[in-house]
Amino acid sequence: MKLDNVSMIQVATDSGSVIGDHIITVNKIIFKGDYLSPRAFAFSLLSIWFVAAFAFLFYELFQSRKRVKKMEAHTSHLNQLNKALESKYTEAAQSATKDELTGACNRRSIRDWLDNIARRVRWGTSKLSIIYVDLDHFKAVNDTFGHNVGDQVLREFVDLVYGQLRDGDRLVRWGGEEFIIFCPNANLEGAEMVAERIRSVVEVYQWPEVGTLTCSFGVTEMVAGESVTEMTARADEALYHAKNNGRNRVETLEKFV
Repeated sequence: MKLDNVSMIQVATDSGSVIGDHIITVNKIIFKGDYLSPRAFAFSLLSIWFVAAFAFLFYELFQSRKRVKKMEAHTSHLNQLNKALESKYTEAAQSATKDELTGACNRRSIRDWLDNIARRVRWGTSKLSIIYVDLDHFKAVNDTFGHNVGDQVLREFVDLVYGQLRDGDRLVRWGGEEFIIFCPNANLEGAEMVAERIRSVVEVYQWPEVGTLTCSFGVTEMVAGESVTEMTARADEALYHAKNNGRNRVETLEKFV
């Protein structure tokens, strides 16, 4: 008789057996066929464990790399957003302080600074002079060559002026082709020298499409007890004299106390 896949062996007595203790002797049981030894079974389990552990580690490593790449992509995206925001912030800050066309300061940007300087002049601890400058016959440039050329002239004019200013001087577009240069810690003579230097540079500069241009200057120094408005009006009056006296010149006007 051939028996396969035997998982259990039972020994039973016949129905006529007397109740009580019996001794059953099994002389021999022989198992034939392939079987797994304890050592082989343990080795198989250990191998399966190692393979499962390696597969789990490989899976975790793969998932970790995916998470790292996702985080790197997210970080890169955030950096790009930050750069875009910084650029927008810089543009907004510049538009709040700079004249959009020329790059000179606008009136709003110097208000607090100018009030502070004027306060120190009133206290007698500082000086402030201003230069009121106007491009001569600028309307003719716009009428003859167009506003695009006129705008380019204003931009180049501001570049020329910036090249002649001292550290600390502020160039402000006051309106149209009129500009005011605020010169802290400068007396009337010092501001007049700055104005003359700018006048000389502008006079010899060759403007594309236009040729040559000149500008006129009104210079004054703030005195203790007067307001910025009064000082500016006096510089404007000095500019008026420069234009009436032939343009392309520097006129000064003092306030005697």
